[in-house]
Amino acid sequence: MLCTCSVTRNCVYIDKKTESHIKDRHFNPSVNNTQDPRQAFFYEDVFSPEQLFNRVIHELRNGLESHAERSGAECYACYVHFPRNIGFFPNQRHGPSVTSIVRVVCFYIVCQYCFGHCPSKVVAIYPWLPDEN
Repeated sequence: MLCTCSVTRNCVYIDKKTESHIKDRHFNPSVNNTQDPRQAFFYEDVFSPEQLFNRVIHELRNGLESHAERSGAECYACYVHFPRNIGFFPNQRHGPSVTSIVRVVCFYIVCQYCFGHCPSKVVAIYPWLPDEN
């Protein structure tokens, strides 16, 4: 069961260490990242890191978790879909790929009011390509 209590959901946050990691890893492509086909980058002209963080927090506080899937023992992975491409994977085997989907991984807590799962701390945000079937 997922939490629907606004008081609990308003506690979602991203700490400075995670913000720095996301900025360094996903907003600054470099020539050193040529080997990992899973490495993804955000287009800098779509939004700034701060705009991305604000959008993710807003989505989580307003029910994004209803589309969540379990990712580990105490985490959920959620997806934010944008109307245009927001990121790219430069090192795919079949050539560069683009995406309009952001994957958000966050810890959850059990709400003290409804006892449902509620996102708490965001641990990762990155462009996402769905599995090819």
